[in-house]
Amino acid sequence: MLLTKQVDRPKRKKPAERYLLPAELAAFLSVRVSLGESIARDLLVDTGLRASELCALTWGDLRELDGMTTAAVIVKGGTAAQVPISKAMSAALVDWRLHLEIPDPAEHVLISPTSVPYTRTSLGQLIARIGNRAGINRVPVRPHIIRHTLNIIRRRAKIDPVTRSRLLTHTNLNSLHHYEHALDGELAAAREQQREGLREYLQQYLSDYVPRLSAAPSETPPKPLN
Repeated sequence: MLLTKQVDRPKRKKPAERYLLPAELAAFLSVRVSLGESIARDLLVDTGLRASELCALTWGDLRELDGMTTAAVIVKGGTAAQVPISKAMSAALVDWRLHLEIPDPAEHVLISPTSVPYTRTSLGQLIARIGNRAGINRVPVRPHIIRHTLNIIRRRAKIDPVTRSRLLTHTNLNSLHHYEHALDGELAAAREQQREGLREYLQQYLSDYVPRLSAAPSETPPKPLN
């Protein structure tokens, strides 16, 4: 019989939080890039689509109805979805199309400086380069990081979970769980909310509770519990 000695495997290092802090996102958006690169970056930040979905987008996929522009995309899993585009981004896309001299509907929206459509790899490299130029080294900046960041922004804007899931083109609401993050400032504010909740919870029996190093003997017995 062969005896095997149990070996403790090194634990996998937990990655940093997968989102950009406000200052990091501001720096990312402030990097000066070419017009086409700016369109790629801004469309990613506007929609939060996956890199593959953005790269597949053609001019024929963009449709306007009742003043709202939407992008027809095939999302993960092969499901078709209509993704809204903000009015500001829609105006930028109009200018971009004019700059390209009105390309055919079958041509791609995102075109690199070498006049070829972006691929998932080349778009990821572009976003990484912009992140490096912005001085962001806490996390590697990738399109997926932007998706996580947008979910934080949408949550803070009080957009409900179902709508946030749809904006991320999820087909299952449970997938949203992996995109939920809390900022440090939110945690601090939540702790103070907890203190207020604790005060209200105890007010019938203990209205003056504060943390102490040592508790003085109570001069009056507590009220009996009903």
